[in-house]
Amino acid sequence: MSEDNGEIPGGSKQRRSSPVPATPIEDENVLSVILHRLPSLPPSLLRASLVNKSWQSIVSHPRFLRDFRAHHKNPPLLGLFSYNFRGNIEFTTVLGPKDSIPAERFNLPIRPGSRVLRSHHGRVLAVDQGKRHFLVWDPVIREQLNVSYPLALGRKSLLIMDGGVVCAATEKGHVHGACCTDPFKLVFIGADRERFFACVYSSETGAWGNLFSIMQPQYIERVCTKCPSTMLGNSICMLLVGQMAVILQFDWDRGNIGFIDIPSDAHLFDAIITGRCYFMITPIDSAGLNFYLLSDFSVYVWKRVLNHVGAARWMFGNI
Repeated sequence: MSEDNGEIPGGSKQRRSSPVPATPIEDENVLSVILHRLPSLPPSLLRASLVNKSWQSIVSHPRFLRDFRAHHKNPPLLGLFSYNFRGNIEFTTVLGPKDSIPAERFNLPIRPGSRVLRSHHGRVLAVDQGKRHFLVWDPVIREQLNVSYPLALGRKSLLIMDGGVVCAATEKGHVHGACCTDPFKLVFIGADRERFFACVYSSETGAWGNLFSIMQPQYIERVCTKCPSTMLGNSICMLLVGQMAVILQFDWDRGNIGFIDIPSDAHLFDAIITGRCYFMITPIDSAGLNFYLLSDFSVYVWKRVLNHVGAARWMFGNI
């Protein structure tokens, strides 16, 4: 048995070729375009910055970060806030194990008994009805601001029904979600025994605007807890139920609070009054609405659209 000495028939020696080292990308413009296509998850840019100093310089540049957000448009969903069995508010990540964020990182600095109203445009809005103020919290930079109720409310006993914080940046191409240094508006809807109230706070002026109100219809008894409210353009919409059902809409841009009738044939479903089904209101575009009704094992949908003269009407359709 002969020993393998690395020779092949014919007397020639077999030479093992070593792998050709990868050529680094020297053109920073090309590299920047490639890095723009990294996933928008938080650890992506951090990992890229650890490759070398050149990559770190690129991904930390303000222009790259601006273009990176514009490329991905919407920021990623990191997680959600919910109430645990003790009634405390906690953060739950929806990211995978490698990208998950510890719950302690987004620990809300609020008193027991406070309520989270909404997370929007990178900020969380909570309300402390005992101390009669709102808390605007940016979980990324861990900055918070307490905003007292409007003075126009006086000492009125008020139930805060819904609200949100919206970015007030107006520059062209602005991408919401990383708005920690931009001005914002705080909007809310509340109610006493007779009226619905709405108001807007501006961080630019540090003051509340006019207080808007409207009488409660006699046929309305409560907010439908099985229909989450929605933001439609510059409006908040929520479903109110009682002997009939109606959508309450506050348009803070136009300074208008009013009601939108639900689809007339939706009233045929007894479950809409008894609360035995679920609903959802979603935006179609800047002026349209979808109204979903989930009853038993069926889903019904209506679309509220504008006709050629600008009048709105509901159209029954398919999903």
